[in-house]
Amino acid sequence: MSMSAVTTFAQSFWTKYWISKKGWQSTLMLYQLNTPEKAYTFEASSFTAACVVATLLGGGFYSLWQDGKQVMPAFVFGGVEKWYQRAFGKNFLDVVQEVSPDEISQIYLTILVGKPEERQRYLQELSIVHHSKPALACATSQWRPQIKPSEIVVTSSYSNIGLQADGTTRA
Repeated sequence: MSMSAVTTFAQSFWTKYWISKKGWQSTLMLYQLNTPEKAYTFEASSFTAACVVATLLGGGFYSLWQDGKQVMPAFVFGGVEKWYQRAFGKNFLDVVQEVSPDEISQIYLTILVGKPEERQRYLQELSIVHHSKPALACATSQWRPQIKPSEIVVTSSYSNIGLQADGTTRA
């Protein structure tokens, strides 16, 4: 199976899932979240939802990219409200109200460590793995590390996105 076929399969799966849950008709778009340490990718049904998730996860410290272009800057020195006003014509809190908690949770489930090409490779490898629990758990653990809160080491990153997203979706 080619990488584009795997990507199409994954996007099709999530689109069908989201439509069945909420009746949404939009297709998912791939975004990259740049942190000081690592890049993460996630899929979102809208630019608005992607910006909200990026801001919530990084507290404004992470930039958002799509197709190799920065679509939302990092707000290290402030400017969140100005940017949201310019981009959406509303302040951040009003934009957050437009995105449902369920949609945010669904986006969190798509977060993976790595750049888009690494995500494609992972999805390709995952499609090869037979759906046995041990093989799937082994393959997934590489991309969604299971870290106990007592093992968290403070790094230069503002927060551990993978752990935060994983903990939120399990709650």
